[in-house]
Amino acid sequence: MRYPSTMIENPSGEGIHDIWEGEAMKHWKAQGFFTDERTIALQFFTDGVRLLRTGTQEAWPFLVVNLSLPPEER
Repeated sequence: MRYPSTMIENPSGEGIHDIWEGEAMKHWKAQGFFTDERTIALQFFTDGVRLLRTGTQEAWPFLVVNLSLPPEER
C-alpha cells in the first residue's frame, strides 16, 4: 500500500505510466493530500444500463479500484 510514495520517489521515466504521475495527482499532492503513506486512494466508476428496450428497469454496476496498489495488483 506504499506504492504512491515509492512511485513518486522513483519515477518511471518519460511520459505518464500511472495515475500518480499525472498533473491532477501532482496538484492534489501539492495541496497537502496523500501526504501520509497509509492513505488509500480509491477510484470509483459507475454507469447505468437499461436492461430491456421497453420498461424502466436498469442496472448500475459499481467498480472501485484501489490506486494505492501497483498497477499489476489492481
